[in-house]
Amino acid sequence: MRYKDPALMGRIQDIVNDFFFSEHRMPSVQEIATMAGVAKSTAHRYLVDMDKSGMIDYSPGEMLTHDIYQRLHTRKVEVRGGISCGFPVEENEYVEDCIPLPIDIFGDHEMFILRARGDSMIDAGISSGDYVVIRKQQDAHVGDIVVALVDNTENTLKRLMYDKKRRRKYLHPENEAYDDMYFDQIEIQGVLINVIKNGPF
Repeated sequence: MRYKDPALMGRIQDIVNDFFFSEHRMPSVQEIATMAGVAKSTAHRYLVDMDKSGMIDYSPGEMLTHDIYQRLHTRKVEVRGGISCGFPVEENEYVEDCIPLPIDIFGDHEMFILRARGDSMIDAGISSGDYVVIRKQQDAHVGDIVVALVDNTENTLKRLMYDKKRRRKYLHPENEAYDDMYFDQIEIQGVLINVIKNGPF
């Protein structure tokens, strides 16, 4: 095996990353060779060797570095302020931040993130200060933990339940200190899919 210059390997990796993020496509081997100042055959040999060493996933027509993989396999999700885990409260929704979440873990749904406030969901593993990842949807199954707009005015995070005697849905806190909550109107805004303990920051 011919000697491979680590500095040139690093430069090729940077070229692939920079090109992808600026041009939104993978560079060709010839483009890499031109930018690196080497022959096309040399660039190809380096790419093959870098693939074997794990620096890059290379096959004809595809080059995937760790940075590109992270970009392609994450979804930016808005952090939209807080959500009450106590009594429903009016929340002024605004975007605090936007963070990338791995699609392999969180899925590729339309999502948003809220910061939990209060202790009514502690028995479900949700503490005040945690960040809850919510899949945006307008329906939910009984038993799902949901973000609900109640009586068109206030938001809360609770488990959706159904009272067979009253023939109506209600919201159930996961804390024995709180009573079940009945409202004239419960509008589902999303369903909990994950909890980031103590927030992502």
